[in-house]
Amino acid sequence: MKKKIILKGNQLDTTLERLACQLTENHQDFKETILVGLQPRGKSLCKKLVNILGDKYNIKSVNHGFLDITFFRDDFRRNKDILLPKKTDFKLLVENKKVVFIDDVLYTGRTIRAALTAIESFGRPKTIELLILVDRRFSRELPIQPDYKGIQVDVYENQKVNVKWGDEIDGDYVYSFLTNPDGTPSDVIDNTPNLIYDWQDYIYKQGISSNLGVTFSGASDSGNYYLSAGFNDMNGLIENASFKTTDLRLNLNYDINEKLRVEARFSTFFSESDFAEGGDLIGGDQSFVQQTVTYNPIRANGLEDLGDFFDGNTLSNPISW
Repeated sequence: MKKKIILKGNQLDTTLERLACQLTENHQDFKETILVGLQPRGKSLCKKLVNILGDKYNIKSVNHGFLDITFFRDDFRRNKDILLPKKTDFKLLVENKKVVFIDDVLYTGRTIRAALTAIESFGRPKTIELLILVDRRFSRELPIQPDYKGIQVDVYENQKVNVKWGDEIDGDYVYSFLTNPDGTPSDVIDNTPNLIYDWQDYIYKQGISSNLGVTFSGASDSGNYYLSAGFNDMNGLIENASFKTTDLRLNLNYDINEKLRVEARFSTFFSESDFAEGGDLIGGDQSFVQQTVTYNPIRANGLEDLGDFFDGNTLSNPISW
């Protein structure tokens, strides 16, 4: 099996410390909170976080346990392989407590669904949150998302993502590897970048508008005048889109003599639009904003056949074409 390292060393330590910090922001002294490491791979992560909370934040008594969900899996009687349960080391009641599920990798979401059922044997929690070290986006089969996540990666279906704890040579690290059609590890080196290419991050931006104006006015026994000028600059949410206007206005009333009076009115307006053409500019069904949402925001990097990028009648990620 050829491994590709995604996260290790100081980067992994920083990620774990950030997760622990986020937990303290929401749970403070943890008196009403129970951390639940999901067996088998969430156990080590849970221990790591408990140690960080004790060493760095001086929270010495964090209620935690380790829950096995094998018998609650929806494929328990459908899997061709025999599923071997792990030990459930959980002697706490979660009645009206804040529960945080902890696991290393979030993939389809079915493990978390099983955990939601399994925890009912220990009471009815007040709230349940989910902490994940690695979030595999766009691979979910159930509507489950993490409340806390270390890193987010995009991988193909034939890629697996695992976490190794306590390796004698490399220590702790997150890695990916390719698999064969039968699911066994492949000897092919995984050179696929586990990067996120979201074209919406490149196209959309923060829209800033500015409006400047100046006026001059005065009067005398012979008459009065009023002069105003304005400039409006509207930057759109879409990159390189803008709308600019300039206006000028003049009013003049002047008595030349008792029989002759001059009145002048002048007004002009200039505009420059750099919005994408096609439909209205605020999101109608023919506008650029509406059309872009029909594209899938992510295209996995590395594929060469454009046919792989079609999903029905839509394309994905034009930035990486």
